[in-house]
Amino acid sequence: MTLTPRIHGLIDWAATALLAAAPTALGWRGDTRRLMHAASAGTAAYALATDYEWGAAPLLSMEQHLALDAAQGAGFLVAALSLRREPLEARIAMAAFGAVAIAAAAFTERHPVPRARQRRYGRDSAILSRREAAARLSLADAPQ
Repeated sequence: MTLTPRIHGLIDWAATALLAAAPTALGWRGDTRRLMHAASAGTAAYALATDYEWGAAPLLSMEQHLALDAAQGAGFLVAALSLRREPLEARIAMAAFGAVAIAAAAFTERHPVPRARQRRYGRDSAILSRREAAARLSLADAPQ
């Protein structure tokens, strides 16, 4: 299963909202709240700076974005294990978020069609070019 950058962007913005709202809605305080709010702001910042459909300024490649996702996921897993004074449900939520972030990084396409091509030729052309590139790769890998 592969996630397109478009679907990954939806996940990014849903995670941003969830990380911002969950600690307050569930009454979590202290380190949990600070960690989740900081992660929400960080995710929003690097999502906006990524060269994909949901970004505003193409400063990061998709590969760099996915590396940040994986690092954030690993950080949440470590936090879930080490913040023993935090509520158990908060630690479970951190571990779950960490696992989802790592999975999203692992299963997302690494080389999306650049935004400039999408603007110039339209989204359908961008999808078609992705399929063409995949077909060329599969032909190149075929035994001669």
